[in-house]
Amino acid sequence: MTKSGYGTLVLTGANIHGATTVSASAINHTSQFTNGSNDLIGGTLIVRDNGVLGSGTVTVNAGTRLVLDNTAAPIDRIPDAANLTVAGGELELIGAAAGVTEVVNVLSINAGNNAASNTRIIIDSTAGGVTELQAATLTRNGQATAHFVGRGADLGDTSNSRLRVNGTNPLVNNVVPWATIEGSAGFDLVTDADGVAGAPFYVGRVTSYSNNINSPGLPIVRLDGSEPPANRVLTGNNTIAALLLENGVTISGSATLTMQTGGQGQIVSRTGDNVIATTRLDFGNREPLLRVESGSLEISSNLTGSNTLRKEGLGSLILSGDNDQGAGQQFTAQIQLNAGTLIARHSDAFGTTAGDVNIHDRAALVLDGSLTIGNETLRVRGTGLNNDYSGVLRAINGAT
Repeated sequence: MTKSGYGTLVLTGANIHGATTVSASAINHTSQFTNGSNDLIGGTLIVRDNGVLGSGTVTVNAGTRLVLDNTAAPIDRIPDAANLTVAGGELELIGAAAGVTEVVNVLSINAGNNAASNTRIIIDSTAGGVTELQAATLTRNGQATAHFVGRGADLGDTSNSRLRVNGTNPLVNNVVPWATIEGSAGFDLVTDADGVAGAPFYVGRVTSYSNNINSPGLPIVRLDGSEPPANRVLTGNNTIAALLLENGVTISGSATLTMQTGGQGQIVSRTGDNVIATTRLDFGNREPLLRVESGSLEISSNLTGSNTLRKEGLGSLILSGDNDQGAGQQFTAQIQLNAGTLIARHSDAFGTTAGDVNIHDRAALVLDGSLTIGNETLRVRGTGLNNDYSGVLRAINGAT
């Protein structure tokens, strides 16, 4: 079944069919999809009352919302043996006063279409009962990133809002290096809420950070502009697991800061205008995952690495350093700009020309200054921030 257009389709009878495709529309689904896969590629699908999805894989693609609403009737919306893939879209599980546990087989966090979207999973226990999404296995594919949200209660292992994984724990150095979390307690990086290294894994917020960039032992570092400036001066080469910046932090120092959490290196700039100005910021062969929620993150360091850089969030990422300084001092991979603005303030801001620059829908690239960009491939989509025709590629303050 395929529904196109921007109206609302209400299904009230029995439905036996193959794949379900939702395109640029809203479906208020109150009956059953009894077989086949359920593949959403646009718009909103609301499943409530007696609505049940089919036994095939449920896929929530970029630009799509799937809402499992149990407010009136708490029932099993997705068969327990089905796989659930959220590929840049939004999944919301709404609970009931009596409580709800939605069980799936494999929960996959995949990169959105054209790698351009961040996955959101919302667990809403506002109705009062325990609301839990439970998966046998959690997988992450294609440089995907995820943002987990707890409503009604913070996400945790004993709270009313829960996301539980019974299989392999995704923690690396006590953090999930490709995810963030928010709820009543604020915004944080993600860890295992029950504090146990093995299974099961409950999505929860990191509560124990280091506030010093020089802390040893692969720390999870959180720096706030209101804290002592001495903690932000890198006095020697150091390696950290993840970095959260808030309220106007400048990290300086004549040394190398290395990001290392398994195959990723995560930096989140949440608020204010934050700056990394060490001699070098190194990701090695790990994925640089940079999220700028608001304000800006400026990297004037020599940025080095050989894996695709992914930028998320509505804020601005500013690359003002020379990132092509010869062997061992180069960024050689792709840049994927998935949201917000990327500002280049150096002719070699993108590193070597071996990696191209990809600007996706609802994003913009700004070339700031008199720059000479080499034989770099720029791939652009959309019409600028929020697709508002403000321009996906702009040159300002000089001849480029």
